[in-house]
Amino acid sequence: MPAKPPCQGNTAFTSSSIDWYGTLRGQLGIANGPWLLYGTAGLAYGNLSLNSLYRTGGLTLIPQASEVKAGWTAGAGVKYRVLPNVSVGLQYLYVDLGGLGLAASASLGPNTIALRSDASGQFHTVTAGVSWHFTPTNAASVGRMAPGPGG
Repeated sequence: MPAKPPCQGNTAFTSSSIDWYGTLRGQLGIANGPWLLYGTAGLAYGNLSLNSLYRTGGLTLIPQASEVKAGWTAGAGVKYRVLPNVSVGLQYLYVDLGGLGLAASASLGPNTIALRSDASGQFHTVTAGVSWHFTPTNAASVGRMAPGPGG
């Protein structure tokens, strides 16, 4: 038996997004002259959203899900000191916030439709930046002994 052609007005659409995220990480690195090479890892958190629309046979489903998730992150970076108080850097992070799913169904008489959608909260980031290094106001005297009497 040949497949039935789709009905006019059939619609299926799903979208997912990571609305915001943040990290709380530690860094461990090796400095060599003006260079700093480091690894970083820690907690990641963010808001995952998933929206679907499925319309067919006179039935419509519009399920939505949004949840703040916690996961982990790890990466590496490099910084180069271009001036005594300025460095430039490049950093890579892998972030894993887990996943988010939703399911829905609807019936009208003998007709039933159902859907299941899943979204992944894993992604990669690459960032470039400029850092300003603040120097303490008494930096000139740090590590020096004050002259003694007569000296």
